[in-house]
Amino acid sequence: MTDVKIGHMCVPVPEGFEVLSREDRSRMNFIKEGDGEVLRNNDKHIVLSIACKKHNALLAALAGTKDAVKSMEKQVASAMGPYAYALDTFTAEDLGGKSAEAFHYHYTAQETPMSGTSMILKEGGVHYYVHAYYRTQLQEESRAILQDIYHGISWA
Repeated sequence: MTDVKIGHMCVPVPEGFEVLSREDRSRMNFIKEGDGEVLRNNDKHIVLSIACKKHNALLAALAGTKDAVKSMEKQVASAMGPYAYALDTFTAEDLGGKSAEAFHYHYTAQETPMSGTSMILKEGGVHYYVHAYYRTQLQEESRAILQDIYHGISWA
């Protein structure tokens, strides 16, 4: 298993996942939250995007992740409006031993019920943005695979 490094976050890339090229990321409308990578498993219908962005010291000190995740949810809801977006719940997720603010939602893409999880983690002056997309029909298996990735994250 290889890792990709995004800021100080080292993300494991499990067997069956590929790291998308810059061209593929742009075709998928990769959310421009900073430097990042997109991992995809075509067989399991999972896409995971992770990005990080360093903010100036004052903004980083003032910006709380609870407010930031609510703002992120509004952005996702707006972008997913045409896809019957619905918020499921706000929660917390573990990313390599650190707690991220998160929310789960569902939507429909090309008549296929889909689910997603988006989260934000502030580490020092850096915000990490994580978005996972998977078929609702495969939600239990997909979340287990994603949890393995999240728990396998290390920090450099």
